[in-house]
Amino acid sequence: MEFLRRNWLGVIIVVIILVILFEQEPKTITEIKYIPKTETITETKIDTVYEQVYYTKIKTLKGKDSIIYKDVPSETASLARQYKATVKTDSSRADLQIVTTGELIDVKGTISYNQKETTKTIVRQKSGLFIYGSTNPTLTQPEIGLLYQLKNKVFISTGVQYNSFTKTADFKIGVGIKIL
Repeated sequence: MEFLRRNWLGVIIVVIILVILFEQEPKTITEIKYIPKTETITETKIDTVYEQVYYTKIKTLKGKDSIIYKDVPSETASLARQYKATVKTDSSRADLQIVTTGELIDVKGTISYNQKETTKTIVRQKSGLFIYGSTNPTLTQPEIGLLYQLKNKVFISTGVQYNSFTKTADFKIGVGIKIL
C-alpha cells in the first residue's frame, strides 16, 4: 500500500499503457441468409395487338435451340406473332415479349423489382475528458475532479476533496472498467 501512495502516478501511466496495448478493434460479423420467397401474380395484361415477326430456329450441339429473328421473309424464315405482356406481383413487374405460332416459340423480357439493401455500421465511441463535482449531503466535503474516458471501455479519474473537519485537501485517483 505504501508503494501505491508513493508511485500512484506511475501506476496510472502503466494502467493506461496496458489498456491501450491490449485494446482490440471491434469485430464485425456479417451473416448472409437466403430466404426463398414466393409472390402471387396480382395482374396480367397481354396485348391483343401483335406484330408479325420472321424467325429461324437453329439447333445447336448442346441441344438448346437458338432463335434468330429476321427483318424480311426468306426461304428459311417462318412467320410468327409477337405479343407484349405485363405480369405484376406484389413487389415486381415483368415486361415480356411472347413469340408464338400457336406453339410457344420464344419468351423474352425483364423483371423489375426493388431490392432491400441493409448496411451495418459499427460506431465506436470516442475518448473524452470530463470535469465533475460532488459533495456529501451536509456539504462539508466538496470535491472537484477530472474523468478521462478511454474509448468507452475504461475511465481514469483524479480529484481533490476538501475535508472541513480536518481542514485538509485529500487527493483521489480512480480507475473504472466497463462491465456491461
